[in-house]
Amino acid sequence: MRKRIIKTAALILSLVMLLSMASCSNGRIKDYAVAHETEFGAVIIDISIEDFCKKGFAFGDSVDLSFSNGKEVTDIPFYNGYYVRPGDLLLVGYPGYETIRFSCNAGDDTWIMEDLKEGDKVSIKVNKKAKYIDVQNALNIRYSDEREDYPSDEAFANYREIRVGNILPSTLYRSASPVDNRHKRAHTVDSLMEKDGIRYVINLAETEDKLKSYMDADDFDSPWFKSLYSEGDYHLAMMNMNYSSKEFAEKLADSVREITAHDGPFYPLSGREGQDGFCLPDPGSSGGCDI
Repeated sequence: MRKRIIKTAALILSLVMLLSMASCSNGRIKDYAVAHETEFGAVIIDISIEDFCKKGFAFGDSVDLSFSNGKEVTDIPFYNGYYVRPGDLLLVGYPGYETIRFSCNAGDDTWIMEDLKEGDKVSIKVNKKAKYIDVQNALNIRYSDEREDYPSDEAFANYREIRVGNILPSTLYRSASPVDNRHKRAHTVDSLMEKDGIRYVINLAETEDKLKSYMDADDFDSPWFKSLYSEGDYHLAMMNMNYSSKEFAEKLADSVREITAHDGPFYPLSGREGQDGFCLPDPGSSGGCDI
């Protein structure tokens, strides 16, 4: 009898453990800390992309968010890029991000929208599996940080001259970041900037502290950018991502005034973590968390 009781207890315990494991991997997390990402106005959720995927979530899923302050957001897509219209909400696990983020694409600050404060938490669950998988598969991005995967330094760095409207030749250029080296492009960008004689940088989004953290890193190797920064040929705009806001318009006007007061060629630096880099298409993706 004693052995039978022990075996029965062991079986029950095993079933409980299996059910617990299933609930953890079935697209649900509960009471995770949130923080305010002030640079672009997002909500940082304290779980890595990899761990989030291990909980049963996949890119292309529809998800529901419930915050501890009573606010709820339902049926928004979970993507690995900003594949929604400006002003629409999404949950994003973007390449280069350390954690999952809840964001309003090119819109208002989601931390403020949801009336969040320090100490609040969020629970997330799948609303419908693969509801947005067609969009995810059609737009899915994949980074390669290997130079040999690209036909030129310009392609590797996504470096190009901007020629629209009445912009004169050899006046305005854009590319990946010459300071944020997480995708191993910064030195290549810096060399291309020197080749084209970039004379003035407009940093659209990064804070001074963030910029200095990149420049203090052991792998910082962008002497051309450093010389421009040291000489004051640099403007820190700290613009948000809400293109329709009054603040954005005012800071854009300030940046234009800075341009008119300096000699070019000019280089606008967006600072949006990795998103200036070149992406390779991944048409064969199933929409899962391929990170």
